[in-house]
Amino acid sequence: MSKALFLEDSYRKTAPARVMEITPDGEIILDECLFYATSGGQPSDTGVLKYEGRAVPILECKKGEECACAEVQPCQTTRVGRLLQE
Repeated sequence: MSKALFLEDSYRKTAPARVMEITPDGEIILDECLFYATSGGQPSDTGVLKYEGRAVPILECKKGEECACAEVQPCQTTRVGRLLQE
């Protein structure tokens, strides 16, 4: 399960995270998640995951057993194990 960094510091803007899984739908599962997930009618945070000069847009973060960051299209720009900057 992803560590929910937003619970520790809701004002934190960046954090390193490692890609643990990419689902067939293109959702990115991180080891630590800075994005607040949709919950109780409150919308999720949005933003980008950055690495090696690239940026993966995050339009929704879903809450489940894992903190899944869902992007616009299936992820083809990163891989499992890659270290990202949230």
